[in-house]
Amino acid sequence: MDEAEFCVGTDDGWEVFARLFTGTSTDGGVIQIAHGAAGHSARYRRVAEVLVDAGYVVAVNDHRGHGTNAKSGDSLGVARPGGWEAILTDMHALTKSLGAQFPDRPLVLFGHSMGSMLTRQYLPRWGLISTE
Repeated sequence: MDEAEFCVGTDDGWEVFARLFTGTSTDGGVIQIAHGAAGHSARYRRVAEVLVDAGYVVAVNDHRGHGTNAKSGDSLGVARPGGWEAILTDMHALTKSLGAQFPDRPLVLFGHSMGSMLTRQYLPRWGLISTE
């Protein structure tokens, strides 16, 4: 499994840190993971390894105030200005980046723990599912 680190810019000037896990297969889709409250992208390496072995590409970003996006121990878990809304926008920036990188692969958004609550708000916001 190959692992790459990259950043995606957002409309408010934030740089979203993310990890991309890939393998040799080009058969599967792309799985974007939204992590939990005390999580960060590196925690998903073992999950990514299983998914990459099954042919998927996996991407996980660090939400604001988490992982590499926490500038100090005092800022862990603090999403900074914009908070929850900014995290949703960050997720969308990653989705758009993945769509551009892998245009012929289906994209799945997987939310774990707090990430599941983010995912529930994210999907209808960008018209990916209907709430009716």
